[in-house]
Amino acid sequence: MHRFTDNGKYNEAFQDNISVVCPKCAEHATVTTKHPGSTKNVKIIFASCGFNQTGSDSAWHGPTVGIVRRRCKYCGRWLKKIIHGSKHAFKQKLTCPGCQCVMVENITWHKKSNLGAYDPHFGLKLWFVGNIKGQAFWAYNREHLTFIKNYVTAKIRIREPNSNRSLVSRLPSWLLSTKNRLAVKKEINKMQSAK
Repeated sequence: MHRFTDNGKYNEAFQDNISVVCPKCAEHATVTTKHPGSTKNVKIIFASCGFNQTGSDSAWHGPTVGIVRRRCKYCGRWLKKIIHGSKHAFKQKLTCPGCQCVMVENITWHKKSNLGAYDPHFGLKLWFVGNIKGQAFWAYNREHLTFIKNYVTAKIRIREPNSNRSLVSRLPSWLLSTKNRLAVKKEINKMQSAK
């Protein structure tokens, strides 16, 4: 009987080498850091096209959200607009619903939280992304894939310590479902066999 013991690993345990898609050539690349969860000493290593970036360059390639927020200059009502999409330099119109005053304001851009299939340092698309019965599935690297596969396919799962913030406690229920076990294993095997 296949047994898996989780020792309370967090997502950050798999973030020292993250497999990503190069924004220049769309080939495999690796984001490396010695301090997972931090932007300290983060760099991108690309084998084919020579694209390089360090954490100090601070260029964000991933999803962003823009916020425009200010008080109406006539009636004082707070106005706010949220813009989803790529970062741009255009300004945004705000129309006050009270006095109909129109103002044109700058957008403040932020990295989008809850990234999913993007690396947390540069926002690059992850290399290991799949689909299991219509559900998006991703992993940071081959080690992360193996960890998830071993946990999902185990008949007996032991969590010590039983932490609510650990990686396995955050896995979606559809992924852990017994009826999806074979599909998960098949998709992970396919992802692991990719270059």
